[in-house]
Amino acid sequence: MHINYILIRRLILYSLLFGFTSSLLAVDSPVILNRICPNFQDSIITLQWTNPSDTCMSFTGNRIYGREGTINPFVPMSGVIASGMNSWQLKLPNLNFSDWEFYIVTSLACNGIDSFNSNILSVDLSKPPISQIDSVSIDFITQKIIIGWQKNVAPDQKGYRIYQYLANTNSDSLSDTSSINYLLYQVTNNNIEITIAAYDSCNLYSPISSPHKTISLGTFFDTCTRRAFLNWSLYGGWSPQSYIVYYNQNGLGYKSLQSVPATTKSLLFDSTKLGDSICFYVRAFKSGDPATTSSSNISCVHTRAKITPSLNYINQVTVQNNNSILVNWSGNRLRDVAKAELFISKNNSPFVSTFSVPNPSLSFSFTDNNVSVSKDLAKYKVVLFDFCGEILNESNTSSNILLELKDKTLEWNDYAGWLGSNQGFSVFDGSGTTWKLLRPASLELTYLTTDEPNSSLTKCFYVQASEVNNPLGVNSYSESNIVCKIPLFSYYMPNTIIPGGVNDKFVIIGNNIDIEKSWFSIYNRWGERIFQSYSLSDAWYGQYRENIVPSGVYFYVAEIYSLNQERVTLTGEIRVLR
Repeated sequence: MHINYILIRRLILYSLLFGFTSSLLAVDSPVILNRICPNFQDSIITLQWTNPSDTCMSFTGNRIYGREGTINPFVPMSGVIASGMNSWQLKLPNLNFSDWEFYIVTSLACNGIDSFNSNILSVDLSKPPISQIDSVSIDFITQKIIIGWQKNVAPDQKGYRIYQYLANTNSDSLSDTSSINYLLYQVTNNNIEITIAAYDSCNLYSPISSPHKTISLGTFFDTCTRRAFLNWSLYGGWSPQSYIVYYNQNGLGYKSLQSVPATTKSLLFDSTKLGDSICFYVRAFKSGDPATTSSSNISCVHTRAKITPSLNYINQVTVQNNNSILVNWSGNRLRDVAKAELFISKNNSPFVSTFSVPNPSLSFSFTDNNVSVSKDLAKYKVVLFDFCGEILNESNTSSNILLELKDKTLEWNDYAGWLGSNQGFSVFDGSGTTWKLLRPASLELTYLTTDEPNSSLTKCFYVQASEVNNPLGVNSYSESNIVCKIPLFSYYMPNTIIPGGVNDKFVIIGNNIDIEKSWFSIYNRWGERIFQSYSLSDAWYGQYRENIVPSGVYFYVAEIYSLNQERVTLTGEIRVLR
């Protein structure tokens, strides 16, 4: 009988140190062979096992035995494998993995004699069954794709691989996980199709699942109609029973807006006003299983109230050159102003638009040439329109000063529309080119004129209004049309001239005569024209062809125009004495 003295000494030592009895110091269990995984590329297999506890330190190693086919005996496939190892690779002579079986012999038991045989295991060729996605949704907080599925039933289930399904193929994997739900932080485009596959401890993959695609929601807001248009893609992967649209208006929390049929992909939301912020999302409910849902991304519209100009102001309406009216306008806060239109009313007629300024700047000027400054009382206002064609606001209404001369009295209307106050009206008179102040500023709207000794002279007048205390710091003024006091139309001419004497010329003079337009001709008694004037500035000195004509009777024909465009044709005799 062979006695293992080394083993006995070990047992004694353990009993002294730990108080163990010899019955507790046996290695009495085999290796548990967990799995055998194939490599289909090079016929290598990997065996994985769990070693028993070696409390008596009798463990000397493991050896792998295998056979191809059940009728063949098991043969050693490896040398002694050290006790610290729990996996080993073997290269088989072929890829017939399904014909092979293996077990492991563990040496030695605590008695130093016995060995243990593990369980017999075949190469693992069983792929996990397919795992189908429950739903693909958009996470409410992160707005990233979140995927959920049931745990795979494979006993050695290890993990799941997530793919992007693109063009009917599964592209490179997006991620691996051991969980049954996953948040795809790394994906920037949420509008993609997702598939998954389960894999076991041998990295054998299940068939890839059917693709699922989440709902993609877009929102367009029409500022002009104050309506939000929602459009979304239908859920892909299972048939929805219905969709519910949720909204959150101005941060008051999400509420159910409307449930729509499964085929509906759009909705109109019109309970808004400018300045609202509204967010939406859509949730699909699975047909036959309403507890399974999928939510879209959150889509928001942030509107703002229209910016209404606080200044829309006609600061000046004044007559210029006595034939047109100048209108000056100022504004501010014009971001939402698409155009400014100038409206005109003449002599209390309805206002009509006559001038449009697209995208106006802070000021513009308009010269109205289609007005009679001596007859028309023209009122002006500016209307500002937004990009929807809606009126933002209207300006003040301002008009020209219409000055009239009634007999000896000047009368005019008050100026209206200034932000400041009217300091008063100053009356000026002159010849039309040179002016002097006839009366300082006064708020009276009439002025009694006075005749000067020489009443044959034409006198002209205009009125100027002056603004004070304008809150914008820019005072303005307005000038009226010019009116003229013209003497009565009169004319006379000599009936006798003495060339070289006192009355040496024939000339027509008078009051209110348009000298440049009027003319006369001189004829002798045979009807021959011997002189022609081109205006009444010309005179006839009794000459014909630079010689003084003989004494006698001559005849004149004259056409005289007044400054008021009256016309008189005259004929008569003129006697020449020498």
